Amino acid sequence: MSDTPVMKKAKILREFNDAGTEQRYFAGKEHEFAEGVFENYRVAGLVEEVPTAAPVDGDAGKAGRTKPA
Repeated sequence: MSDTPVMKKAKILREFNDAGTEQRYFAGKEHEFAEGVFENYRVAGLVEEVPTAAPVDGDAGKAGRTKPA
């Protein structure tokens, strides 16, 4: 089992200070949180998860492009 925490990318919904860490977060910004921290903030209405795009087979930079005729 790995000690590396699972991270979740979140959008900050409103400005707040984390009382435990004294870290300040600003509305509209994105930040990665450990899964447990994210869940606490989500339940409190402070953040929402940023959806991550599903990987596309092949080169992601070419997704949706067509070859010229």
